[in-house]
Amino acid sequence: MVVCAMLSRMSASARRRLAGLVAWAAFVAVAVSAPASAQVELSGQIGRVDAAGLVGHVGVDLDGGPAPAYEIVRYWNAAGQLDDFAVPGSPAWARFEFYPDSHAYDPWTLAVGGAHIHRDVSMGPNWLTIGDVTLPKLGQAFDGAVGFRIDGTIVSSSDVPDGRVEIDAFQLGTVEFDPFIPPLPRNATGDEIGSFATSTNRGTRWTAGVGWSGRYVLFVRDMATGRRIQAIADIAPGSVPTIDLDAVCFGFYTCQYDHGAPGDTAGTFHPLTPTRVLDTRARLGIRNGPVRTGGGWSPSDSRVVRHDAVVNHELKVTGRFGVPATGVSAVLLNVTAVEAPGPGFVAVRPRRPNCCDDLAIHDDRAAVDPAAPATSNLNVGSPDAVANLVLARVGAGGTISLFNSFGPTHIVADVAGWFDTGSVDPVALGYVGAAPTRVLDTRNGTGGPAHRFEIGETRPVAVAGVAGVPDDASAVVVNITATQAQAAGYVRAFPSGIATPEASSLNFTERADRANLAVVPVGADGRIAVRVDDAATHLVIDVMGAFSPGGDRITAIEPVRVADSRSGLGIPSRKLADGDVVPVHLRGIGRVPAGATAVVLNVTVTQSEGAGYATVFPGGTIAPETSNLNFTGNVDVPNLVLTPVGADGSIAVRNRGVPTHVLVDVLGFVTRANPPAT
Repeated sequence: MVVCAMLSRMSASARRRLAGLVAWAAFVAVAVSAPASAQVELSGQIGRVDAAGLVGHVGVDLDGGPAPAYEIVRYWNAAGQLDDFAVPGSPAWARFEFYPDSHAYDPWTLAVGGAHIHRDVSMGPNWLTIGDVTLPKLGQAFDGAVGFRIDGTIVSSSDVPDGRVEIDAFQLGTVEFDPFIPPLPRNATGDEIGSFATSTNRGTRWTAGVGWSGRYVLFVRDMATGRRIQAIADIAPGSVPTIDLDAVCFGFYTCQYDHGAPGDTAGTFHPLTPTRVLDTRARLGIRNGPVRTGGGWSPSDSRVVRHDAVVNHELKVTGRFGVPATGVSAVLLNVTAVEAPGPGFVAVRPRRPNCCDDLAIHDDRAAVDPAAPATSNLNVGSPDAVANLVLARVGAGGTISLFNSFGPTHIVADVAGWFDTGSVDPVALGYVGAAPTRVLDTRNGTGGPAHRFEIGETRPVAVAGVAGVPDDASAVVVNITATQAQAAGYVRAFPSGIATPEASSLNFTERADRANLAVVPVGADGRIAVRVDDAATHLVIDVMGAFSPGGDRITAIEPVRVADSRSGLGIPSRKLADGDVVPVHLRGIGRVPAGATAVVLNVTVTQSEGAGYATVFPGGTIAPETSNLNFTGNVDVPNLVLTPVGADGSIAVRNRGVPTHVLVDVLGFVTRANPPAT
């Protein structure tokens, strides 16, 4: 099938891309039996073109049913009259595309844009009579639609010279049978008319010429990387999407990749005072109740029902609560499950682009995977609140997706910071590894008084210049453990010197020691503050690293499992006994590059035979006297771990206590900001 050029200067490859529009435009192609030699006269049947006195072109794209497709280009004069021409063959339908004269057309300055309309033979003997066609004109109304210039922004961590980005825009209409698509304007004969355009960027600006408000399919091509996508976006005055060349789907919520794939980006860290971004109990972030079973896939034939299922499992994290709308590769979230109805797990994943063919871009099921993921972030065994820190790569549309294995559960998430897509800021924060060091233990008086935190008590903990943390660190990585708690409660860690935030860092119970990793901004006095609520408890805090200027960059990836002692993946197929140390080789495995200096892991113990704790540390070194996670009998317990990689490219896991299985998932890796020359 061939589609006519929108502009005579459009390349052949661009014409082929535009041909895809017809392939998934949901037209009814009806074969006809007239001989291939027949002709259909168009003269006098199309009507007049209202283009404000401009001379222009009419492209007629014809589908001949079983016969070959035809493409014809003719002209209209300043009076809007068409030249005479005939259509060969027996077309089943025709698409008419109107655009101002290519030699004078400049989508950046011309006050008139292009338009398209279609007809199919099933409409009867007058199927080619489409009446007058009005092109979108700047500031002028047509059937309630007012023409405006579609002018948007492009962002990237690298230079955006003129011509780097090519854009084709094509307005969709009600032929898509989508209740969420606004209708196109109609002419006197009842035909829908949509706008379209093609252009290249001018610096950090892009345009689709003059158009009407509505839903568009955009073909966006980054000539610098070779990545090409088809995206769907709603466009209106004051609401033109930004193209983020470093983001998945270039920042669009719905897309498919025609060439290339989303790239991994190494970013620096931007800490935030812990802020609540999701609380299904209060309808914050997800507004239609607790997160239901599964990942949002619904078999319903109702698009409204499917949409309700999707939004129950997705959280937009960009453009909110201190996280910018663009330039974000990942977020750091403390995720808590509350009132779970039974044992199970929660997995946090980037929202994936739609896939995998032209038709799927209009299938709202395409971006939702019905299968359970192979990794997890949060394991729940009872209704008690359970939390875990998560490095979450941001997916299509700045959105992350939640998979819940065990039934309607309230989910709470607090954002601790975000990672950019390659900042050139000289004071950007990178990761600085530190040997795990205990800086607080209320059981023996390390770092403060030797007694429990009482309910509502806040204590400062010095961290800057301590335990390998640089003096200029802006945030510190700490593992917080609650032990010997008198009842269920929670811990908040935050910068010293500010009001106590609502966000929590750790939830604990009376029955078990609980640990959670936290990344906490450092106060102006070089300290963090720690507060305990609802129950008195001892606390243990171990420093694991920091973020400071000149540190290394972190790349977040889609989680991948690299070790599982139940199956023998990456480590021996047996439970780890008391004192066992097993190495897990990571460099070159699970997308971890050879140059990685540290890794971000989710480590889980499962099927343990009693109580114990696990320590993760660089391979080939001596295990420190600290812990990363504490566990009890037959309860799955995960924790986020950020640890340097040993000289041999491995990390090690040591078990202290009863035998237990261990799982290791990679969530990201650290690379040097300025690697040495080779």
